[in-house]
Amino acid sequence: MVKPLKGFSFLFRAIRLRLILAPIDKKSPFAGEMAEFGWTSIKLSDSCIKQLKSIYERFDQNIHFIEQDKACLSEISEIVTPIVKSYIGPECYIDGMTWLVTTEELARTRGASNWHTDNVGNRIRLFICIEGNGSQPTLIIPSSDRIPTTMTWLLQTLKETIRWFGFPYKAEFHNEQKLDHQTGKAYLWDSQLFHRGGYETGIGDRILLSMEFSNPEKHQLAKGPIGTKPNLRFSFPNNFFEITSFQKILDADRMVDKDQRVEYTDLTQ
Repeated sequence: MVKPLKGFSFLFRAIRLRLILAPIDKKSPFAGEMAEFGWTSIKLSDSCIKQLKSIYERFDQNIHFIEQDKACLSEISEIVTPIVKSYIGPECYIDGMTWLVTTEELARTRGASNWHTDNVGNRIRLFICIEGNGSQPTLIIPSSDRIPTTMTWLLQTLKETIRWFGFPYKAEFHNEQKLDHQTGKAYLWDSQLFHRGGYETGIGDRILLSMEFSNPEKHQLAKGPIGTKPNLRFSFPNNFFEITSFQKILDADRMVDKDQRVEYTDLTQ
């Protein structure tokens, strides 16, 4: 079904966001492991993956860490924090985290299976697979341009507009890179990159822990899928502040003390 209103609405929004977010992104150093192509893989221990499975088993709407999770979260933040700070800059903080669960049946209906960007400028996503066989990858188009040139942005935006008009866009590109989600694998990648979920080849279920990192200066400007939305909120015991690398990635403006715990929410909304 053709959806002209959605198509034009998306196009106008994409132009607006390009104009207001690119000046913020230009302040980023774009250094470190993600600098060359906009993505990197990381290695986590088997014990950390096992503990993440335990966290998933008790998941209810939002992630609530307990004392037993401290070592796992410490391992993740020790690896991730320096990478995201080097790439986005010192004002990069975690927006939140949640579980992305895609069953074989649900995979067939995913809108994210069409090529797109997230239209929030440079924003890092971390995907940690705790269950998966690689049949539902994330496909990205690596680029040496951290901020797309005007021509690249224009071509990608026009291609993405196709899906908002109601037509699928799942073309194959010779330079597409497959982030192969198998149990234990983890990737950091910039959602500014042209990407899509390769769900159509899915066999079996896939469970990812998803974390997002961005400059909070964008949140009110973008008024879209960026910031600590309700589904991305999480909480942790007060003593998790002892994890220096974790503390560095937290935005003080988004934390509320509640009964020896910290609720990480979005106070700007």
